[in-house]
Amino acid sequence: MEICGEYGGWTKTSDSVVAIGTLAVSVWMFIDGNTLTSISLSLFSAIAVLRLQSHGVREWTDEHTWLFLVLLTLLSLLAIAGVYPLEPLPQST
Repeated sequence: MEICGEYGGWTKTSDSVVAIGTLAVSVWMFIDGNTLTSISLSLFSAIAVLRLQSHGVREWTDEHTWLFLVLLTLLSLLAIAGVYPLEPLPQST
């Protein structure tokens, strides 16, 4: 797969938005008591910051797209599992 050597424009903007947005939601989830979701979203934010700061990380994620997507999918499932209700909803009468 041919990858453009430039990093900027929409890719840099999208990494910045992911880093800021997931960090904000992560803090909210932590305050709300959803620790597992907060940790998962913090990892999303950390990955986005690493992509912004490190050429090596950015290169690895671009070269191993499918593995990177699998890792992000697992993090997403972990975040969803953290907010999944364990007790049944109350019955309406």
